[in-house]
Amino acid sequence: MKKIVGLAVVTASIFLLAGCNTDKEQKRESSISESSSEEKKKLEIISFKTFETDELGKAIITGTTDPNATVSVDDKKETADEHGLFRIEYQLTEPKTKELTLTSKVNGEEAEKKIKIEPSKSYLRTEESSTSSEVAVPQPYSETNQSAAPATPEASAEQPQKDDQVGKVLVSPSGAAVTVLRVLPNGERVISEETSQADLNNDGILTFEELSQAENDLNKQTEEMRRKQLEEME
Repeated sequence: MKKIVGLAVVTASIFLLAGCNTDKEQKRESSISESSSEEKKKLEIISFKTFETDELGKAIITGTTDPNATVSVDDKKETADEHGLFRIEYQLTEPKTKELTLTSKVNGEEAEKKIKIEPSKSYLRTEESSTSSEVAVPQPYSETNQSAAPATPEASAEQPQKDDQVGKVLVSPSGAAVTVLRVLPNGERVISEETSQADLNNDGILTFEELSQAENDLNKQTEEMRRKQLEEME
């Protein structure tokens, strides 16, 4: 009789232990599943809410999202790089603040963010002066000829200095090596005859000065966004 009772106790203990192990395994699997779902981040767009134009009314919209996502605003689209960085140029057609919707799409997911494009003071001044010049009375042709300044020896002496820049290899802030193809009358050095996202004045050519400014602006905005993210996490 004692043997039967002992056997029953052992059997019950085995079932009890098996049940406990099963519960623990289920809880562990549930915990793993929950942690996996938490690790999958939701698609989002990180950028400033307001962007200011330059003196020509053009704004550079930058930010971060998922790598290789398609980022669009109005009819403009760009693809984020492998780090999720994107850069879109937007031209205001009138000197007024414009509200836009920035959209990011990747792998069937979509995220939106409301942003504003504000005209800078320099752009407002440019538009005001342009409007004033349109209504101004043109001067007689003779006066225009008289006001034209003759070429000076100093101006002609600048040409050899510009020619010395052609063929020179320059290094941008990000470390890219580029070659000077020609020098513009304003002294800027052309490094590409093709359109580029860094073409700030949108004239179809890229100068070393434009590339340097675009890289510096993008680095500053990226560092600012990362700093804000760290502050929010703290």
